Amino acid sequence: LQQAYRDLTGFRLVLGDAGQSGEDDSVPVGTPNTTEQMEINTAYDVIRQALNPLGLMKTGLKQNQIVLTFISPQLGQRYQDLINNLANETGYALRIHPHPNQQQILQVADSLAREAGWRVRKGPGIHTDRGAVSLTLAEQPAESEIELFNTKLLEKTGYQFELS
Repeated sequence: LQQAYRDLTGFRLVLGDAGQSGEDDSVPVGTPNTTEQMEINTAYDVIRQALNPLGLMKTGLKQNQIVLTFISPQLGQRYQDLINNLANETGYALRIHPHPNQQQILQVADSLAREAGWRVRKGPGIHTDRGAVSLTLAEQPAESEIELFNTKLLEKTGYQFELS
């Protein structure tokens, strides 16, 4: 049931007490090659200094691993090499939180559409299963405008643009 729900919606279904599942669905990225760990606040500072300019939103310790939250896991996965280096530097396994911040992605898409001067009929809509944002527009924009919008959206969120 849990897998069917996840396949259908892209979300994890937790039955009963959430703490009892033992399942960590964050995306594994960086595993340290040392057992020596920095003091946790120092590790957070090192990680934030490196990743905040790249879109890191939050860090948290979970089961002796540091979970990194970006606007989307797709955005965080771009920095896999850097995250691997940070894991070695800090001594902590680093994982990317698996769920996107849907509201923030929609806000970015809406802002970009307004910036482009597009009249939106419907949307934006989010499709976490395929990492996409869709819009229905009143008029068809030029192909170059669509490409520019997609580039900006992809850069800021890790999500692709789909024009309805």
